[in-house]
Amino acid sequence: MLRNPLPCLASPEPEPLLYAWWLRCWSLFCLGLIALTWPLWTGQSLFPQVPVFSWATMLPAWCDLLGVSILLASLLSVSLLARCATARNFALCAGIGALLILVLLDQSRFQPWAYLAMVLAFCMFAFQPSDAIRWMRLLVVSLYFYSAISKLDYSFLHTIGQQFLVTLASMIHIDIGKWPLTVKLALAAGFPTWELLVALGLSFPKTRIAAVAGAIAMHLALLLILGPWGLEHRLGVQMWNLYFIVQTVFLFGLFGSPEKTSCKGNGTGELAEQGTKPAPEKQPFFARLVVWSVVLLPLLEPLGWFDHWPAWGLYASRTSQVTLLVHRTATNRLPERVRRHLEDIGTKNESVELNLDDWALDAVHAPIYPQARVQLGIAESVILRWNLSHRFMVVMSGTASRFSGKRQRRILQDLSALRRQASTYWINSRPRRVTISLQAEH
Repeated sequence: MLRNPLPCLASPEPEPLLYAWWLRCWSLFCLGLIALTWPLWTGQSLFPQVPVFSWATMLPAWCDLLGVSILLASLLSVSLLARCATARNFALCAGIGALLILVLLDQSRFQPWAYLAMVLAFCMFAFQPSDAIRWMRLLVVSLYFYSAISKLDYSFLHTIGQQFLVTLASMIHIDIGKWPLTVKLALAAGFPTWELLVALGLSFPKTRIAAVAGAIAMHLALLLILGPWGLEHRLGVQMWNLYFIVQTVFLFGLFGSPEKTSCKGNGTGELAEQGTKPAPEKQPFFARLVVWSVVLLPLLEPLGWFDHWPAWGLYASRTSQVTLLVHRTATNRLPERVRRHLEDIGTKNESVELNLDDWALDAVHAPIYPQARVQLGIAESVILRWNLSHRFMVVMSGTASRFSGKRQRRILQDLSALRRQASTYWINSRPRRVTISLQAEH
């Protein structure tokens, strides 16, 4: 199994020109997504950054500029030199390294599209084209599968799923406000069910054409729901869905499947072709191990041992989160670009909420990393930078129950409690020093 995943995902050796065009499309979409989220990658200091390791909190801002420069150069090189295997492999390797450094400096950069780009780049670097296609297909199928499973829960069906449903219904002038709740929940469940059927259909040659059509229809529907005619999400979200259409057409449509291939295999995970002997595998063990880790690690997410986004919890609403409340008397310490994201939580309450998600979208043009660990570091940076002292309250909400939507909550009202909580995580939860005023900390 480790050597040759799902024989039905196999591909013949692709035409060099077609494979080059796939590389160009992949790199150009990556460049486009970086451009649309440019502030996220440039070492800006307004929105707090939370590195992966505590020692990285001390690194200066020029490290970000160096990393993004290498990343842009590598993606441009892949696009221009796609037909030269040696040059493109060197560029892919440099791009993977640069992206790893950038994520090391700020966990918010671990966007789902950036993570997918990284692992696809690794496949194209580590394997020959036909083997790379097989492993990329496995990754995409697992992404659709985990994404569907993450949405088959109480939270999605009652929140985001209902938003999707109402938005789609309003486009065809149907008012579902008075429909029975059970009907609306069943219809909302159709979104992840469709995605799950796409994952299963893409896994087998006989159903692949229908599944490709189903995937394209699904992403076109998301473009309508999330686009300017619907929920008006950022342009990056729309480009991400457009990229998936192109990716599906290339990986599962244009590259095809080997002729006369039995999906049963030969008992060892190798392809069993009529009248031919399977060619020996030349895939490095470490590369296979890396891809299998990406495929299997999301199984740990329900246990709280793996993050939501790399587990492909896309459009899921059960993620852990942090709410930062600021006393009304301290709001004038915040700059205007931050104050405009303050929201009242009640007329009699002495605090207002700083909407961290809206602030992230405004400051770095990307959604906030959906992990309480990272958001706790962002809250600490705000408290230190603008000297909020004891005029704040942090409410930590755990992952919502899959069956009831209930969350466990914890309230932190001073810096010592906040830092004790930060010390409980294996991965760093402290903000980077370039996003903290040193005078305010002292």
